[in-house]
Amino acid sequence: MDFNSNKGAEEALQSLKGSRKNVYRFIISGMSIECLSDGALRYEWVYDAKGRLIDNSQASMYHHDRGKFYGRPADKIRFKPGDLVEWFDGDDTVTLGVVVGVPPTIDYCWERMKRVFEDKNFANVLNKEEVYIYDFTDDSYTVVDTPDYMASQEHVSAHYIAFPSIPVPQELRERHKKVYRDYLSTPTL
Repeated sequence: MDFNSNKGAEEALQSLKGSRKNVYRFIISGMSIECLSDGALRYEWVYDAKGRLIDNSQASMYHHDRGKFYGRPADKIRFKPGDLVEWFDGDDTVTLGVVVGVPPTIDYCWERMKRVFEDKNFANVLNKEEVYIYDFTDDSYTVVDTPDYMASQEHVSAHYIAFPSIPVPQELRERHKKVYRDYLSTPTL
């Protein structure tokens, strides 16, 4: 379905929410006119099966100077390391995992940028924004889902992460707690 605004799409979503069985998530995608030719995404809003907003994207290829990410507001960081979460991977699979890293905040990104502005190595760079290191892929949580966390580590867009939507058996909860404890006790490189 196509809509001229997010409001129109949200109204349609609200009318659908009770009529569909086996719905996991609703995703509203917004694109500007200039993005339509290549299909590049501009905004996304993710809703649960009951039509409640879970989160929205803070950055994409077309947000903030073509992909630059200036941090997530601290109040929009919904999870902390150790939280058990789920995410839809786009291939008809919902994965359960544990958070080991959170997106950088606006304050953190700003402090990093100030250090670049003050760094003598970049004194001759006229446009210091060119050396800015964060992009839309950094608006993500780092999650692991197996004891082989190096192989299972994923960076999942922050707006796709949610608390588990169905009860998680205690055995699985304990397994993920152990994965997290093991992750914390492994020396970093």
